[in-house]
Amino acid sequence: MDDSEKNRYIEFLLQQKEECDRAIADKDAFIKNLQDTLDMLKSMHESDSKKIDEMLAKINDLTAQLKLKNKQ
Repeated sequence: MDDSEKNRYIEFLLQQKEECDRAIADKDAFIKNLQDTLDMLKSMHESDSKKIDEMLAKINDLTAQLKLKNKQ
């Protein structure tokens, strides 16, 4: 392999490395986006769960009050 072939091969390898680096950066950005979305969904789920718990407690209170009123 002469010097020009070696140089072309080195350039080819450098291009391949750059393409791989770009692909990795794109995938890292995609994963970061997914993680951010997951964090947002977890937060929404926690908030919704708290609201549901509050509503269930209110339902139980109102049910108890209704039973008491019906007995009177």
